[in-house]
Amino acid sequence: MDHCPPRPLGRPEGVNELKPEPTLAAYEDVYRRLMKAIVGGDLSQDDRIVQLHWADQLNTSRTPIRRALTRLCQEGLVRQQGSEFVVVGLGSGDYAAIHHVQALLESHAAVLAAPRVSASDLVHLEEVLASTDKCIESGDYGSLEELNRAFHLGVYERCGQFFLLDLLRRLWRMYPLLCFGVSPGKIVRSQTDHYRILEAIIAQNPERIDQLIRAHILSTGWAPLTQR
Repeated sequence: MDHCPPRPLGRPEGVNELKPEPTLAAYEDVYRRLMKAIVGGDLSQDDRIVQLHWADQLNTSRTPIRRALTRLCQEGLVRQQGSEFVVVGLGSGDYAAIHHVQALLESHAAVLAAPRVSASDLVHLEEVLASTDKCIESGDYGSLEELNRAFHLGVYERCGQFFLLDLLRRLWRMYPLLCFGVSPGKIVRSQTDHYRILEAIIAQNPERIDQLIRAHILSTGWAPLTQR
């Protein structure tokens, strides 16, 4: 009786290697990188987002790409045309409007948060500022985006308003991509603002907090990195 030779282990000939099963972390990474491409200007208004291209670029399957594009549609940065996704884009007027709304929301959140900031929260914020000082002194500007986010959201997380905080987190997914194409001098001034904001929180001075946060946000200026 004839026997077929044992089939070699491994994937069958002609079958492409399967991409890894996407995880939540993979989806978040895809979302953030597509967001960065749009907000940073690598993808322009009316550009088509080809799912297979981005799946290959990011070494993932189409599932997290579709999920990320659906989310970007909900946030107004992408629109769906039939089976395709197209970049909506942001004009200069959009940047200005978002910037002013952000200043109002952040100042309001900080005022609400100040009475709820605990001693351990203050220690954390002071540590963030100390780490930022070290990065500025060493010229390690690559770490400043996350430290800047940690300081601001570290304050706002105590505002006690779920929907306000969720909205601010959405804005902050775009905000660092737009604001850190700045000069070292401007970064130093921003850090000085952070210390003043923290002092006002410690002093429980809501008027001063409101004034400082609004001036701080408005002084940064919004523009895509490609326009800087």
